[in-house]
Amino acid sequence: YGSEAVIVKLYDHTGVLNGVTAGTAQYNDGAWHDIGPLTGGIISSGTVPTAGNYYFRIINYNGTGSTSNNQYLYVPSGGTTITFQTTLVSLNLKDHSGALITGESGTGGYYSTGWQTLGSTGSNGYVQAELLPGSYYFNMNYHNYTQQIGAMSVGAGPTQDVDFQTTLVTLNLRHHDGSLITTEDGTGAYNTGAWHTLGSTAGTGMNSIELLPGSGYYFN
Repeated sequence: YGSEAVIVKLYDHTGVLNGVTAGTAQYNDGAWHDIGPLTGGIISSGTVPTAGNYYFRIINYNGTGSTSNNQYLYVPSGGTTITFQTTLVSLNLKDHSGALITGESGTGGYYSTGWQTLGSTGSNGYVQAELLPGSYYFNMNYHNYTQQIGAMSVGAGPTQDVDFQTTLVTLNLRHHDGSLITTEDGTGAYNTGAWHTLGSTAGTGMNSIELLPGSGYYFN
């Protein structure tokens, strides 16, 4: 019995070869063995020892250390092609009404053997990444606070949303009788490790800010 050829292809969520710069395909016949590195989303000349059943996976996807779910497949005489596909994951930063926050930016990330920064939500209100299906933690930093979600499963796409929604927090300056003080101004602030000024109540008796849910806030 001779070795059998296997071609490994990694597609993005649209079905186009995922041109990742790092990643290694492996097979398991009782232990994991490298087939080879992905180049432009493909390994065109891999082999397994003989025809038969094997587990296949991709490790260190895009240099991040993330690993695909295993596929259990039969390799026939004459070889075969094994395909994997990433899911386009969108980390969405939304305000209390559910609208994307486009006037300010947050920074999103995910965890798979280590935290990976995806970048700024910018004027879109979201940041995206092609990820292999599997289990991840996600986070978003906005207004000096980081909220974490997970572990959560990323499915077999083609797309998946992870929403981070803020709460509208209002600091109210009131008289002893409970009415808002509108004839004089106060200045509000919050603390998430350092104090951050919200600004003046400016004749309204209040000032407001969108904040991610969580504990550890102080207000003054």
